[in-house]
Amino acid sequence: MGKGSRIGHDASLKDTVIWNDVVIEQGSQIEGCIVADGARVTGEHREEALIPG
Repeated sequence: MGKGSRIGHDASLKDTVIWNDVVIEQGSQIEGCIVADGARVTGEHREEALIPG
């Protein structure tokens, strides 16, 4: 997990890489993803590259 990143309550992460300054919202389910710097993620994601925007 990268510097400054935060993971919300009840979030589930599996086989996922988290870069810097990422926010994973509470209850999110992330599997097999790469989460790039500054991304804010909510919901369910599988095998995706998640970028800010």
